[in-house]
Amino acid sequence: MNMVATFPKMQADQTYAIARALADPYRFAILQQIASNANLPTSKLYAHDPFRPATIAHHIRELRDAGLIEIATAGPHPSYRLARHVWRAYLDELARFIGD
Repeated sequence: MNMVATFPKMQADQTYAIARALADPYRFAILQQIASNANLPTSKLYAHDPFRPATIAHHIRELRDAGLIEIATAGPHPSYRLARHVWRAYLDELARFIGD
């Protein structure tokens, strides 16, 4: 009996959007930072990254549009968290793709 949770099949356009978002190394690094913190404020991203806030905001928007991150707290300096359910569904979709 398989005890690992599987998630509903992801739509092809979301699978593509996630793959596209993850293809950028800087965007992937931002996702790693967000995933390793419960709620990561954008001010922490700005403090640790050599890029302009507008560049970071662009990459965050791409990650949000792909569904990979969620706003944890709103306001002038929002914080973000990994959308774990989307991440798991994406991994399940990759497993289905390779026939695992």
